[in-house]
Amino acid sequence: MLEYKKSKDERMPDMNGNGYNNNPFEDDNDYLFKMVTNNGRRKTYGWSVASMVSGILALICCCFGYTGVVFGALAIIFSVISRKNLGYFDGMAIAGLVTGIIGFILGAALIIFAYSVDEETFNKMLEEYLEEYENMLPEYEGTTPDA
Repeated sequence: MLEYKKSKDERMPDMNGNGYNNNPFEDDNDYLFKMVTNNGRRKTYGWSVASMVSGILALICCCFGYTGVVFGALAIIFSVISRKNLGYFDGMAIAGLVTGIIGFILGAALIIFAYSVDEETFNKMLEEYLEEYENMLPEYEGTTPDA
């Protein structure tokens, strides 16, 4: 049985009876029209990719404080620029936005913690941690992990 593309006059009404079922990809030119912005340039996902990469770097570098804050802020800015270019948030821009916010918050929390704890309190916490670690070691002497 041969299949043929229906012309616009032969299309069937949709199930609600509200006119014709207008499939945006039925005509070949519609796809190209949707990929072009108002000024004639093609839509690209460069800002979305930059947002996602900056967000991942923000999560990785949030341990260092300032770099996590910088990469997190860049990821948020890049995702907003991507939204303005594309007209919607795509998956990469959302991933960049979420990871950027998390990296920014964790980096800022680390900076606040570092400036709020004085040297005496930090040394006391470190000594308590090392003491607990040394007390835990004799329990595991002579044991090897199962292969």
